[in-house]
Amino acid sequence: MDSPKHHVAILPSPGMGHIIPLPEFGKRLVTLYGFHVSFFVLTTDASAAQTHLLRSTNLPQNLNIIHLPPTDVSGLIPPDAAIETRMSIIVRESVPALRSVLAELARPTVLLVDIFGTDTFPIADELNMPKYVFFTSTAMLLTLLMYLPTLDVEVTGEYVHLQEPVRIPGCKPIQIENLVDPLLDRKNDR
Repeated sequence: MDSPKHHVAILPSPGMGHIIPLPEFGKRLVTLYGFHVSFFVLTTDASAAQTHLLRSTNLPQNLNIIHLPPTDVSGLIPPDAAIETRMSIIVRESVPALRSVLAELARPTVLLVDIFGTDTFPIADELNMPKYVFFTSTAMLLTLLMYLPTLDVEVTGEYVHLQEPVRIPGCKPIQIENLVDPLLDRKNDR
């Protein structure tokens, strides 16, 4: 008797840079390991390229694209909000729709999100699903993000006012002008 296939629920944040790597990973889970993948798409003003990618006829049979209903975030996102803040709010506000759809599906065994999808982790906890973050970036950025709690304690004031590059373990020092945008203004949570 065959053991049941794993059913992976994947939720990327909006934006092509987040969407492109995750269906590719989903394809590999289906074709190499026989998994079933439910790929959730947050409904936004998608580009033509994104629409084309997600309607591709090259998707394997066990990779299902599921569009979550749009959420109205217009009153929640300030006009000057950074793109990272926008993505986080869109994902956070889509949690009830994701919960509802996951409850209707044959229960997925794993939840996989990108860096902005961690607001969905309580759903995974409710459904007793392991949860993972699929992070497609450089090792240096990952190390920087993991080291931020330490830097937050060590650095007083703004990073842009530092006289020397930011030092993180195991990496070359990062020049201030090369830091990711959210670090350039620590007091702005937008």
